[in-house]
Amino acid sequence: MEKQKVIFVTPWYDSFAGGYEFSIRRYAEFLALSQIEVEVLTTCCKSPYDPWDIDHYNPGTSDINNVVVRRFKTDKGQLQQHVDAHTYNKTQSKPLEKQYDFFKFGISSHELIQHVSSIPEDIPIICGPYFHSLCFNLLTSHPQRIILQPAFHDEQQMYWQPVKDMIAQAKDFIFFTEEEKDLAILSNTGTSNKRLVEAQVIGCPLNEYDYIFQGLSSTPADLPKHYFLYLGRKERGKNTALLINWYTRYLDNNPTAPALVFVGGGDDMLATNTNPGLIDLGYVDEATKNSIIKNAIALINLSNNESFSYVIMEAWLNRTPIIASSDCAVTRSHCIKSHGGLLTSNEPSFIAALETMQNQSANKELANNGFNYVMTHYSITHVINQFLDTIAL
Repeated sequence: MEKQKVIFVTPWYDSFAGGYEFSIRRYAEFLALSQIEVEVLTTCCKSPYDPWDIDHYNPGTSDINNVVVRRFKTDKGQLQQHVDAHTYNKTQSKPLEKQYDFFKFGISSHELIQHVSSIPEDIPIICGPYFHSLCFNLLTSHPQRIILQPAFHDEQQMYWQPVKDMIAQAKDFIFFTEEEKDLAILSNTGTSNKRLVEAQVIGCPLNEYDYIFQGLSSTPADLPKHYFLYLGRKERGKNTALLINWYTRYLDNNPTAPALVFVGGGDDMLATNTNPGLIDLGYVDEATKNSIIKNAIALINLSNNESFSYVIMEAWLNRTPIIASSDCAVTRSHCIKSHGGLLTSNEPSFIAALETMQNQSANKELANNGFNYVMTHYSITHVINQFLDTIAL
């Protein structure tokens, strides 16, 4: 019997730990363990923080954790049109020409898109995230062939015409949350797309055993005993600067308050601060990361741009509660459904959440609620089985 196969397409793979890319790695590696042949098509670019039209990797194939990764050269000489469209600010809403320039001329690979033509029609191809040109160019070059896993956020670009084009050209859809699916339906108002309404919400698979064993490592010796944690990319779009401002003032008014620890990449300048209560560890290995999560008072994620928030699930699997933004539909829904975290919308409510989290009884209850929520909805077996049903393997 011929082995079943699935293909994922993403701009970056392996070295970049962005939310979508990390989720795709989890899907790919778990599917490979399920005896599914998995291949990832990606570019030779390293990450969104490196030049998009420079090949960091050599083109060709490699094996990464039993997943075949096939890299293609990035397109050269067109990025300026994307930059010009991104910075165009003469009107509140960008003209159609600028909208298309934004989605056509960012990071992409014509060689990758041409390669897809050679793939048999019965092999499912899943592509995302929607925000980058590779996804737009692939879907519009191969209409009704690609399953779109968009990772939508409630942002200006989501309501542009190129996104309506992607939705119209997609063969099917896979969403991380109900809130993401609702956004897709809202952005597509005025058109009829039965497949969009009937699309599956699956989430992202998490393997609880990763966290049970990896979390047994000791935390770095130079970390304080008590600390809150920010995990993930440091970006203004993730409200990292807002978090730093609020927490700095909290430390100024409470000199003995717990530290705030940052783990992850992104804009290192955002975490640069003379306050010794802000500690930036950068990247750490998986075992150390999970130990840091497990020993944190709470994970803080004030981002309003989340389609799933893998870091929140990691916190709950480590029995660590969360503080999240009530202005983000996805994280708000996770908190309300799980009773595993506290929501904040302004600085006073943020300070109140910090104080509540330092109550051991309240902290433990929230942590246990979050753990049970993840185990019920996002265990590896549950999500992978849903995924295979959705793509009809």
